[in-house]
Amino acid sequence: MEIDENLDVALEIINTLIQNKEISKEDNPLLYQNYVNSSEIGNLTDKIAEKMGFDIYRLDNTLNLCVMIDNKVFGYTNEELKRKMKLINKNEDIYLMYFIILTIITCFY
Repeated sequence: MEIDENLDVALEIINTLIQNKEISKEDNPLLYQNYVNSSEIGNLTDKIAEKMGFDIYRLDNTLNLCVMIDNKVFGYTNEELKRKMKLINKNEDIYLMYFIILTIITCFY
């Protein structure tokens, strides 16, 4: 494949991950195989994802998109959360909220 073709495939992988949250071997075999079997496409996709503030993880025949901590587009800062949620006005409240969410998730997991 040429560089332009590799770039097109890498961008298609990123676009699909952003829209669908994952690429599975069963649902998108061509994209999955291109990422896994071509080191050029895999490296290019990873570099693009890193520059956009994402990580791509491969797990159980799927590719998953994970937002990095400092991603401003798909995340919130503490100040933004305080503005959006009127009941929260201190960082301690935010951390308590996270603790409660994680506790609830663990109970049902």
